Amino acid sequence: MAAIFDVSRARIRQALAALEREGLVTIIPNRGAFVCQPTVDEARDVFTIRRSVESRVVARI
Repeated sequence: MAAIFDVSRARIRQALAALEREGLVTIIPNRGAFVCQPTVDEARDVFTIRRSVESRVVARI
């Protein structure tokens, strides 16, 4: 990733640590970083909230 984005590995580690704090990535020492997989119920909740927020944003526009 560092080569792709032309940044240092330290910057990549910082970004992955931030994503881990937000619960989007799980970092396993000596294995790597893995994208979290929500349960079906969690995914439904996210889309329900997103739909509600987006409809309110469109109404304000």
